[in-house]
Amino acid sequence: MKPMTIWQRLDRALLLLILLLFVAVGLAFWVALERSSTSQRSDQLSGNRDRVYYDVMLMFDSLRGMSGDPKNELERKRHREAEQELESKLEQMQRAFKEVPELLTPVKNLSDFARGTAPGTYGNFQNKVLAIADTDPKGALSFFDTNYPALSHQRDQLFQQSDYDDNQSNDSAEYTGKPKNAATHN
Repeated sequence: MKPMTIWQRLDRALLLLILLLFVAVGLAFWVALERSSTSQRSDQLSGNRDRVYYDVMLMFDSLRGMSGDPKNELERKRHREAEQELESKLEQMQRAFKEVPELLTPVKNLSDFARGTAPGTYGNFQNKVLAIADTDPKGALSFFDTNYPALSHQRDQLFQQSDYDDNQSNDSAEYTGKPKNAATHN
């Protein structure tokens, strides 16, 4: 066996260092790609949440308009479009984030609130307001103004809970850009 020269030993060491450099560069690209993907999903989630909030607010606003004038077609159209958009966004969120179960619970809670007919839900409130509006528009507007604050408070709590759950759902804190523990101190 022929002894290795110093240059042969350096070639092997250099080859090993170059291989390690390629592995490090590949790892850096992978981390950057994952971070970018997480940031995009966070932006998507935030945009969807804002759109759902807008649609719910638009539904309340148009319901108030319909309570004072139940035959107002413009308000009925606004309400119908907001309901359809809300339905679409909620379903889109459920499909897009089905692999993150922590996000599905607040989405389901928002869906139950907006589409449900149980007491304390928007659907139940809407049915009562419209039933009263058919016979007594002033009474319906009064009923709306009297009962809106409690329902508004419940709506806001659901959105705050969904925001908290969204922030807590990612262990690497990439959804908010804050450390996981910092999300609890709003």
